[in-house]
Amino acid sequence: MCVASNVHGETACSAHLCVRHQIPGAPRFAKTPNSVQCALGLTAVFEYTVAGEPYPDVQWFKGSERLFSDARHSVVHRPDGSGSLTVQECMEEDGGIYTCRVLSALGEAVCSAELLVLPEDHLTKKDTVLGSSIRMECKVSGSLPVTAKWFKDGKEITDSAKCRSLCHENTMSLEIANLELADTANYTCSVSNVAGSDSWTEVTLECEISGTPPFDVTWYKDRRQIRSSKKYKVTAKNYHTSVHILNVEAADVGEYQCKAQNDIGSDTCICTLTSSHKYRITFLNKVSTLKIMDAEKEDSGLYTFAVQNDVGKSSCTASVDVLGWLGSLSSIFYQNFLLAIFSFLSSNLSLFFSLTVNILYFLVQIESFLLLSQEN
Repeated sequence: MCVASNVHGETACSAHLCVRHQIPGAPRFAKTPNSVQCALGLTAVFEYTVAGEPYPDVQWFKGSERLFSDARHSVVHRPDGSGSLTVQECMEEDGGIYTCRVLSALGEAVCSAELLVLPEDHLTKKDTVLGSSIRMECKVSGSLPVTAKWFKDGKEITDSAKCRSLCHENTMSLEIANLELADTANYTCSVSNVAGSDSWTEVTLECEISGTPPFDVTWYKDRRQIRSSKKYKVTAKNYHTSVHILNVEAADVGEYQCKAQNDIGSDTCICTLTSSHKYRITFLNKVSTLKIMDAEKEDSGLYTFAVQNDVGKSSCTASVDVLGWLGSLSSIFYQNFLLAIFSFLSSNLSLFFSLTVNILYFLVQIESFLLLSQEN
C-alpha cells in the first residue's frame, strides 16, 4: 500500500502482486529486441531470441496491425529460436512501438521496442563526422606479397597528409583524416600480386517478375536469406527486384537466388556471381569498358552490352577476332609493306601502274606462306 499525505489530508492506493511459477516449456524471450534509431531511407532491424517447447509461434505488430513479409518488411524466424523484423527504407510513418508476441499451448510472452525515425533536420552525425577520420579496409585472398592501389571515383589516390594507405598481410586499408564534404565519393581498392590483379566495387543483381501483384520477394545467397544492411540493399518495386552488393569481396562469390511468390504460386531464378581474372569491367563517367586479359583464340566471338532502367532497355553487339601471333605479324607486315610501297610510288605514277600486278602477286604469296606456317 502507498500512502501520500500533506497538511490538507492524505490518500492511499494499493496493488496486488501475483507471482506465478514458470511452466516448463512455456514461451519466453531469451533475448528481447532493442529499440532502434534510424535515419530516413535507411534500414532498421529488431532482433530477438525465443525459447519454448514446443517451438512457439512468433507474431509482430505495429499498434494493432500484424506485420508480415512484404516489399518493405521482412519477418524471419529461424529453427534455433532467433529471428528478426526488418523495416527497409524507413519513412516517418514507420516510427512507433513494435510489439513481438510469442505464444504456444503453454502460454505467451510479449515485449515491445520503439523505432525512432530521425528527420533530416534532426541528424547531428554530420557535425561529428566532419573533421574526424575514417578507416576503410579490404580483406583479400591470394599469394603474398600483395600490393594495393586505392581510387577515388576512378582516380588513383597517392599517400599524403590527408590520405594514407596501409597493407598488413591480407588486409588493405585506407585512412582519410580531417573529413570534408568533398571526401564523399566511391572508393575502390585494386589489389595485385605476381599472379594478376583484382578490383571490386559494387555489383547489382536484377530480376524481372511477371504475374499478378502484390509479390513477396526474398533473396538468398547460398540458400541463406539476405536482407538490406550495410552490405546489401534489397529493393522490390512493381515487377522489378534487385539486390545491390556493396564493397564486394571474394566471400561474396556464390549462388544468388531470388524467390517471388503471390497468392497463386511462386517461382525462383538463380544466378552465380564469380570472380574472374580474365575480364575487367569498368564504368566511369557514363562509359563502360570490357577488357579481355591475355586474349586467346577462344575469346573470339560476339560480345553484347545491355543497359536498362525503369523506362526501357537497349543493347549493342561487337565482334572480336583474336589473331594468332603469325596472323598478327602478317597483318602488321601487310600494312607496313603497303604503306612503304605506296609512299615510294606516290611520286612516280608510271612505276605504280607497271608494278601493281607484281606487288599483288607477291602479297598473295606471302599471305599463303604465313597461313600454311600457322597450320603446321
